Amino acid sequence: MQHRVTVDATGLITGLLAREKLLAFMARRGYDRRGGAEHFFSSGGFLVATVPRVINERNTWGIIGLTISVVGLFTLGILSPLGLAASIAGMSRRPRGTAIAGVVLGLVGTILLIVYTLPRIIPPAVREVGMGARANDTIATRAAQDTWILMRDVADRLDAARPKNGDAPSQAEGDAAMSGRQDSWINVIRYARPDDETFEIRSAGPDRIFDTDDDIVITRTR
Repeated sequence: MQHRVTVDATGLITGLLAREKLLAFMARRGYDRRGGAEHFFSSGGFLVATVPRVINERNTWGIIGLTISVVGLFTLGILSPLGLAASIAGMSRRPRGTAIAGVVLGLVGTILLIVYTLPRIIPPAVREVGMGARANDTIATRAAQDTWILMRDVADRLDAARPKNGDAPSQAEGDAAMSGRQDSWINVIRYARPDDETFEIRSAGPDRIFDTDDDIVITRTR
């Protein structure tokens, strides 16, 4: 019997062919056995098959995007936006598995970058709780940034020194922590304890007058 096989426009093989002949044909035409070559049924000693054509392909952008996205997680998200962009480019190519994985990991890393990493490496240009209305503009200056960083470091240490009940450090402890410290305008930095759970560190700002709109204030509460 003559062996017959056809391939339609969608890439499907249909034919009356002995198993070995069919597999050899598929190998010559670039088919992958995993694409369905085992799904045959017997017909008079031959095997009739309709097998989807599965060409072994590589999604270069998807692979690049996934690789960068994985590395991005180890850099706390710094490289994640690049991995996300490359993975999105890979979504237009097949197969999409690596691109989809890269998009997911790249998105997770980008969120990590925004929520965790950037706030720790860029001095904030926004006001702390209780900061005067004009201080939001003032903090953008180098002098105000230096003052804010100094105050934040002291506030972190005072926060860590809270007793087990979580109360704010006493006025005496706060005054001792502020002793000898000055802001960028050579003024003292003031400590206050509005209630048992809250403390406030305040710089008078560039006008050198406390309790005005350009004051720089850090308020911490339990």
